[in-house]
Amino acid sequence: MTPKIYPVKAILVFCILSILCNTEIKAQSPGYTIESYQDTYSELQEYQSIALLTEWNPLWSYEFQLNFSFPFFDSIYTRLFFDRSGWGYFTEDQDLSLFLMEGWSWTYDPYMGNNNPDSDARFAHVISNELQALVIQFTKARIFADLYEDSLDTYLNFQVWLFENGVIEVRFGETHIDGNPIYRPGKGFFCFTTDEGIDTNDICAPRMSIANPFDESDAIGLQGSYNDYEVTGTLYSRLTVMPPHGWVIRFKPKTVGTSEPDYESNEVSISPNPASSFINLTEPGSYINICSLSGQIVYQGIVNETKFDISTFPQGVYFIRTLSDKGASIGKFIKI
Repeated sequence: MTPKIYPVKAILVFCILSILCNTEIKAQSPGYTIESYQDTYSELQEYQSIALLTEWNPLWSYEFQLNFSFPFFDSIYTRLFFDRSGWGYFTEDQDLSLFLMEGWSWTYDPYMGNNNPDSDARFAHVISNELQALVIQFTKARIFADLYEDSLDTYLNFQVWLFENGVIEVRFGETHIDGNPIYRPGKGFFCFTTDEGIDTNDICAPRMSIANPFDESDAIGLQGSYNDYEVTGTLYSRLTVMPPHGWVIRFKPKTVGTSEPDYESNEVSISPNPASSFINLTEPGSYINICSLSGQIVYQGIVNETKFDISTFPQGVYFIRTLSDKGASIGKFIKI
C-alpha cells in the first residue's frame, strides 16, 4: 500500500492539532498592531453561562479550553484563564498577558433563581469567517461596589474574541454609564469608592493592552479615546472614553491576516445534521478533531470509515476539524 504524502501545510496543521491541552510551542514573536473601527455587535445566541457554572460567584475566575491552538507572542496555547475583571492569562503563574477592559470587577445582578439570567458572563466557541474563535461575553455587566447602583441603572455589554490565527478583539455593545460619577469621559473609571463618595485622585480602568506572558515589558496597549488614541508599549495603557455600540478594538499579529487562516481551510460537509447516532465523513483516512461547545476535546485521531459513531456523545453542539491530503476543513454539527 502506497503511503499518503501530506503537503507541508497539512503537516504543520497536523502537528498543531496533535498538541495536547495546556502545552506550549516556542516560536518567533510576530509583533502586534492595534486597529480601532466601527462595526456591528451581535449577542451570542448559543452559549454557556459562567454565572451558572460558578454558582453565581461574583469573584469568578474560569479556565477556558480554546478548542484550537492559539499563537500568542512566542508560544502557542490551548487554554485561557479569564476572570470578572477583564484579566486573562495563559500560564499557571498567573501572568499579565491580557488586560482587556481590565480594572474593575465586572459583576452581574444578584442571584434571583433564574436559570437564564439577563445579567451574566457567557462564552461560546464559534466559527467566524472560517476561523474558530472563543468568545467571552459580559452581558449587562455591573460595576462592583457601585455606590449608585440603586439610583442609576449602570451596565456595559462587551465581548472578548480570541481567533485561531492569533487575532484578539474587544467588541462593544450597548453601554449605560453616562451620568454615573464613577466614570468620567476623557479619564476613565475611578478606582475607589468610600462611604463619603468617589476618590477622584486615581484612575484605574479600563486597561486595554496585551503582553508577552514571559516578559510584561514586551507589550502593546491603547491609551486614550477609542477614536483618538496613542499606541504604547506599556501593559497599563487605559481606554479613557468608552466606544459606541458596535465598535471594535483589534490586536492583530503583524504576520497574520484577519479573514483567512494561514493554511487552506474549507467547510466540512456533514450529514445528517442534526444527527443522533452517526455522521458521514466524505474523506475516510482523515485526521479529525471534535470538541464540544465548552471546548472539551471528545475525539481526536484518524478515522478510516465513512461513518463516524457519535451515539455516546451527549446532546449538544460540536465543532469538527478534518485534515487530509486535500488540506484542512472545519464545520459544526448538532447531536440530538
